[in-house]
Amino acid sequence: MRCTLWMDSDTANEFIAMLDRSGYDENPDDAALAAVCISQTYTHQGSIDAGLARCSTVLQDLPSLLGESSQKFGTLPMLYYLQAHLQCAGGMLLRAEASNQMSVGTTGSDMD
Repeated sequence: MRCTLWMDSDTANEFIAMLDRSGYDENPDDAALAAVCISQTYTHQGSIDAGLARCSTVLQDLPSLLGESSQKFGTLPMLYYLQAHLQCAGGMLLRAEASNQMSVGTTGSDMD
């Protein structure tokens, strides 16, 4: 993933648009990975509501369609973690705690 932390808003929006145009609809794992990149870009840009909307949509639509490695070791836990991070930034601490627990729960580990 490109580092979007130092992108200006126009460049970040172009990056998001490029990912959205890339046609990931055919592969749920790729679509979820693109959503991670987009949500992280929104996080770096301080766009809490947009990041939360992207995480919520993907977490609602894709988890049951993802392959095992995406579910347990990368994409799905990262989406829940990003959702928790954005919820913290938006002052939704109880929701953030629940999202963080979902992140940990998807890995099947005891890390907190």
